[in-house]
Amino acid sequence: MLTEPPRPPHLFAAGQRFQRQRKARAGADFSRVLRLERWSGVLPRAMLRLAAAALFLISSASLAQSYQGQLPAGTTTWAGSVTMTGDVTVPAGATLVVQPGTTVTAATTDAIGGGSNATKVELIVNGTLTVSGVSGGGVVFTGAGTGASAWGGIRVMTGGAATISWATIDELMLGLEVNVPSTLGLSNSTLSGSTQCLRSVSGTGTGTYTVTNTTFSGCIQGGVTAHAGGDLSLTGSAVTGTSSSYSAVTQSGGTLSLSQTRVTNNGSTGVAVTGGTTTTIDRSTVSLNGGYGLYTSAG
Repeated sequence: MLTEPPRPPHLFAAGQRFQRQRKARAGADFSRVLRLERWSGVLPRAMLRLAAAALFLISSASLAQSYQGQLPAGTTTWAGSVTMTGDVTVPAGATLVVQPGTTVTAATTDAIGGGSNATKVELIVNGTLTVSGVSGGGVVFTGAGTGASAWGGIRVMTGGAATISWATIDELMLGLEVNVPSTLGLSNSTLSGSTQCLRSVSGTGTGTYTVTNTTFSGCIQGGVTAHAGGDLSLTGSAVTGTSSSYSAVTQSGGTLSLSQTRVTNNGSTGVAVTGGTTTTIDRSTVSLNGGYGLYTSAG
């Protein structure tokens, strides 16, 4: 029977070293496999993070909205950055809600070519407008152009209603216009740098227009003008910076009430009453105006 001769001691030791090295290499390979498996888990997570970031950018871009024409029935909500490229109409029975922190910009030209001025973009309210600004999260309405007539303005039509709070509104050609009968609640806001600011312009019957803690500044053709019927009241508000050619506050129709309101530093008459039914001025300051403080020609 043939038998393998015994290995010399040095060969036996070399064989043991070879086995140990092979096991070590196998262990190192296993470690590399583990590292690859770990990377295979990390890479999908990194890709998911990149995908999430891309979706966030897409979502942010989607907040930039453009509108023109008539809004649909029901409720439309504006948030983020909104551009009116032409006249926007809120139809009767519909509601437009503008969320806190929203900026609404009217284009320099009116793609619709309608409204009261065919060249200026207007927000026309036959239904309900709710501007839900809050302290620290106000809403801005402005024009893409420059100057006191950069865009048309907000027009609350007969039967319409608007509630506006914590808003900054400027560069209005037609102003914040209300047509009797309609309703308006305006609070904690500023209307400035405009051809006209707040005005009631037409209609008969009842309409309630309540203004609190609001400033009208730099309104060239008058800060507050009541030409039509309805009840207009200002409380805790201010009218300043009207040009020398127009009265700061004018009443030619309806009722007018000023309470704890300042009409100061205007270029012409502070308060001019040429018509209407009742005028009430209570705990208010009318001073430092270029013309009369209070002028009346009504019977």
